[in-house]
Amino acid sequence: MIVRARRVAPAMLVALAGLAGAAACMDERARLTPPTLELTVEDTTVAPGGQLAVDLAAADPNGIIYLSARLRCAETDSVLDVVSDGSIPRRETVSRTWVLLVPQTVPANTRLVVEAATIDDQDFTITRRDTVYARLPDVPSDQPPSAPRCNSFSR
Repeated sequence: MIVRARRVAPAMLVALAGLAGAAACMDERARLTPPTLELTVEDTTVAPGGQLAVDLAAADPNGIIYLSARLRCAETDSVLDVVSDGSIPRRETVSRTWVLLVPQTVPANTRLVVEAATIDDQDFTITRRDTVYARLPDVPSDQPPSAPRCNSFSR
């Protein structure tokens, strides 16, 4: 019997340790949530050589650490302009209004994509997209772009 009791004691210790570990997991803990991001483009058309205002609002209870917007040509994926807050101090909410520059060389009736991105302090990344068109007042909107390409552009 004594031998049996010794064998049971280590097994009981293992079982008790398992129960204590399971009880610790039952405690309520903070849940990871992705940030929210709103992108508002001021207009659906912009003239080549013009400026496009975009409003961004990001929120996350753990803190936003990055916010950016970029403009690219939809057909060629060429990046035309980028604005960013880079590495910002952690904040629960961040709002910005930025102006994206549209190169003069962008053909009329070209579809452009505005992309916004935010990252929270737990590395969740959220992106939003919207479409605008490069338009000239004297070019009909049903006419295809005068050239199939956009060239990259830098500030």
